[in-house]
Amino acid sequence: EFGPSGLLVSPVSPNPVQGLASFELFTGSPGTAEITVFDVAGRMVASIAAQELTAGAHAYSWMVPEQVSNGIYFVRAEMNGMTAVSRMAFEDAPLSIRRRISALGTNSSNMPERPI
Repeated sequence: EFGPSGLLVSPVSPNPVQGLASFELFTGSPGTAEITVFDVAGRMVASIAAQELTAGAHAYSWMVPEQVSNGIYFVRAEMNGMTAVSRMAFEDAPLSIRRRISALGTNSSNMPERPI
């Protein structure tokens, strides 16, 4: 539950993901957030961010690496002793689509936070 000191990860968009995943992290208080992606077996696939955040909404984007297989994944945020999770499905996009997304300036696996 999201309250004054809570933590929430919004649904990932689009879902299913075909290259670029976007989501928001809502924090009720400031602190150090760690945002990671895990597969259904519990293996960490990526570390998206580990940074100090203010209370409020924070938007993130993650370019799914080419070596990631189709399937179900979880974006997990940990902050101030709390954990929040959002589920996403990944369907491999054709290489031509991935190249177009990369050409838009999103060619990094770890996109920086952009405040809302």
